[in-house]
Amino acid sequence: MDWATQIYRYAAIVGIPIFIFGLVVNLIILYLFFFDKSFRKTSYKLMRISVVSDIISTVASLTGYVQIVNRNLNYSGGTLMCRVVLCSLFTSFGVSMMNLCLIGIDRYFIIVRPLSSYYRHNKTSILVIGEIIIWLASASINAPVLIIVGVHQNDTLLCDIPDITPSVSVFMIFHATIVFIIPTIIILILYGKIITYQKSYVRPGEVLQSQAVRNQQKKKQFVKMLTWISVSYITLSWPYFATGFGMAITGQSTLQIRQKSMVNFLFAFFTVTITTSIVILNPFLYIKFDLKVRRKSLALIRRIALCKFDKRDESVIQVTSTGSTLNSISVNRN
Repeated sequence: MDWATQIYRYAAIVGIPIFIFGLVVNLIILYLFFFDKSFRKTSYKLMRISVVSDIISTVASLTGYVQIVNRNLNYSGGTLMCRVVLCSLFTSFGVSMMNLCLIGIDRYFIIVRPLSSYYRHNKTSILVIGEIIIWLASASINAPVLIIVGVHQNDTLLCDIPDITPSVSVFMIFHATIVFIIPTIIILILYGKIITYQKSYVRPGEVLQSQAVRNQQKKKQFVKMLTWISVSYITLSWPYFATGFGMAITGQSTLQIRQKSMVNFLFAFFTVTITTSIVILNPFLYIKFDLKVRRKSLALIRRIALCKFDKRDESVIQVTSTGSTLNSISVNRN
C-alpha cells in the first residue's frame, strides 16, 4: 500500500464516524423542521431544503469513505463511485449555496423592505419557482461531472479529472463561477444590507415596547445564524474552488499534481475533505444561534433517551417476572 492510498484510508477511517454523527444531528434538525409546529415560518421551510441537501452530501461522503476503506474497487467501480459521489456532492452544495441566496432574498424583503406589496402578494410563487429553478440549475450544471470525472488505472481510489482539455477547463471555471462566485457575491450583498439596516434602524413608536424589542432581537439572532452558515460555506469551500481554478488554468490533474509536489497534492486533497465537512458544521450552527432549535433539539434527544431507558426497564421487568414465575412453578412442583 503506497503513501497516497494510506492517506485516503486514514482520512476515510476518521471521516466515517464523524459523518455518521453529522448525519444523525442533521436528521434530528430535519425532523424538527418538518414535524414541530414551532418551525412553520417561511425561513424554516426554506432551511428544510438546505438540511435535505446536507443529508444528501453526508450520505454521499459516507458512501465514498466506506468504499475507500474496503479498497475493493476496480477501475470501472472506482469510476462509477467517483462520478456518483462527486455529482451528488456538487449538486447538493450548489443547492445549499443557491438556497442561502433565496433565504437571503426572503429575509431582505421581510426586514429591509417589509412594505413591498409585490413580494407580499407573490411570495409563495417566487419561493416555489425559485426552489424549482435552484434544483434544476444545480443538477444541470453538475451533470457533466458524470462524464469528465474518473480514476486512474494505477490509482482507482483517487477521484480526479484525468483529461483536462480546453473545453473541460472552460467548464471548470464556469462551474466555479455559477456554483460559488456568483452566490457568494449575492450572499455578501444581501446580508451586508440586512445587517447594516438592523444596526441603524429603530422602528418608530416602539422604542419602549418590550415585545417589539424581543422581536427585533429574534430577527437579529436569526440573521446572525444565517450569516454564520453563509460564512462557513464561503470560508471552508473557497480553497477547493481556488484549487479547481488552478487546475483549469494549468491543465493539470490531481494525479499530475501529486507526481510533482506532495505538498500541493495534500492541499488539493484536504480542500475536498474540508468542503464536504460543512454539512457537519451546519446543524451545530442552527443549535448554537437559534434558541428555538437548541431547546427543541435537546428536548427531542431527551425524549429519545427516555424512550430507550423505558424500553430497557420494561425488558428487565419482563425478565424478572418470567424468572419469578419459573421459580414459583419449581417450588410448587417440589
